[in-house]
Amino acid sequence: MQTAEAASIPDVPIVLFMGGPGGGKTRHAARVQEALSKFGLVHICMPDMIRVAIAKYQNSNLEWKEAAQRYQRGELIPNNLALGLVKAEMSRHQGAKAFFLEGFPREARQVESFEREVKPVNMAMILDYDEITLRHHMESRGLDAEIIDAKIREFKLKTLPSAKYFDDQRLLHLIPGEQTDQWIFERMKLLIQRAMELGVPVTTSKVASRAESPLQRPDAISDKVKVCG
Repeated sequence: MQTAEAASIPDVPIVLFMGGPGGGKTRHAARVQEALSKFGLVHICMPDMIRVAIAKYQNSNLEWKEAAQRYQRGELIPNNLALGLVKAEMSRHQGAKAFFLEGFPREARQVESFEREVKPVNMAMILDYDEITLRHHMESRGLDAEIIDAKIREFKLKTLPSAKYFDDQRLLHLIPGEQTDQWIFERMKLLIQRAMELGVPVTTSKVASRAESPLQRPDAISDKVKVCG
């Protein structure tokens, strides 16, 4: 089993960006990357890498063909494929000063294997929206109701428990999605700069104590309960 050393992955801070489907994570992450890339921040976007890998391998590799079918249904691809993609991409950036991971690791098994084979996450951020807003975002992109339901269900069952895991360690920072893009950008940039400067886990007060936080009830999201995206 590969370790961070064996895979030649730089031993630098890792910031995880989480959230539900349709929340615009990639747009916000790209803006932060543009501002901080000159300081050595490397943004790794899992959805983009998955789409590229599926297009490249689904016709020649049975495992990737099955992964493509799962992805089209709004499900996560197998953990071994996702972890392999991320480790390979991280090892390509030997000059990185910090990694900004979007979309992986998401579920408990992914977090466990990532922290075992690479290194523990220094900070996690989660973009917070209500479920109605997320559904409207996905509908505007032309997604079918069945796919939207699957993505929301996958998020509730698999991603929220991982967010709770980081919250229990006081590593989770909540980013309110209803704020302006500029506010979100400045907040994310500040947190990542702090992680890059300290090079150690960046803790916060637990957001799960918020009455409206979904992290108290990851299995019960309703229109009145905040979800993350």
